[in-house]
Amino acid sequence: MKAGDLVTWSWCGVPDPGPTQFTGIVLGNRLAKTDEEKIMLYRVLVSDGRVDEIREDIPDLRVVR
Repeated sequence: MKAGDLVTWSWCGVPDPGPTQFTGIVLGNRLAKTDEEKIMLYRVLVSDGRVDEIREDIPDLRVVR
């Protein structure tokens, strides 16, 4: 994924019992490192106006166009 890509993913949040579908535009990325792993985080402008970071390993994260 690269900056400008339109992406979609779902997330189960509290208090919602089921997954919620999100759509956003990738603004950039960064590599995060813990003691156990390295993971790519994407900064995404979500359709509701928030800027969030999402992990590359979300199972249904995909580029729409």
